[in-house]
Amino acid sequence: RAVPASASPILRQRSQSLPAMLAELPTACDRGTKCNAQGYKTSWNGYKLHIDTADCGVPIAALLCSASMHDSRAAVPLSH
Repeated sequence: RAVPASASPILRQRSQSLPAMLAELPTACDRGTKCNAQGYKTSWNGYKLHIDTADCGVPIAALLCSASMHDSRAAVPLSH
């Protein structure tokens, strides 16, 4: 059963294959912004490297994505 494209990315990822999940992730160089602990916005240009590690710290999987992508979108593909 297909999930509609209007569904959230996390819901779509639950029914997709790994290649389909990776194809939907943004990979272009762009601008990311977050609020720091003091409430000020911090911005940067470039990419984000998401790494899944074992309990002992050994890297198991990694994804390089656009800086603007929300971190939660990398969780499901990394777990596969």
